Amino acid sequence: MLLIQKMKTLKCCLCEKELPVNMFFRRNNRPRGYVSACKKCTNERARTKYNSNGKLAARMRKYRNNLRKQIFNKFNNICFKCGFNDWRALQIDHIKGNGAEERKKFGNTTVYFYNYLLSLSDEELHKKYQCLCANCNWIKRYENKELYRNF
Repeated sequence: MLLIQKMKTLKCCLCEKELPVNMFFRRNNRPRGYVSACKKCTNERARTKYNSNGKLAARMRKYRNNLRKQIFNKFNNICFKCGFNDWRALQIDHIKGNGAEERKKFGNTTVYFYNYLLSLSDEELHKKYQCLCANCNWIKRYENKELYRNF
């Protein structure tokens, strides 16, 4: 800790500029307590990596949408309450209203959750979940007081 306090400047490994320590991101698991590249270079590298992964993001989006469609097929692609049938606005609803607990179990990762739903038998799936359109789902949440905020 004393070593970090004595350092006033660091040299960026990418642009090789000598910069004040506040121009580097903190990283406690590094020997000197900071990342080796300055914030500007780190952000530029992340932006480049993000842009080059555009194909990966599109492939993952297509994979997630395919999983969603498979799940909605198990519910006949229709809202349980009103009969709405556009898959883009359909949602999986937890019948007992314990969705927040379950999201924590899956770490808010929809792909893991979708794969879990597909692994369930149809009987088990329909006992715990139902397919609702976005409007019906919000109305149900309001009526059952499942909202985080009071309206």
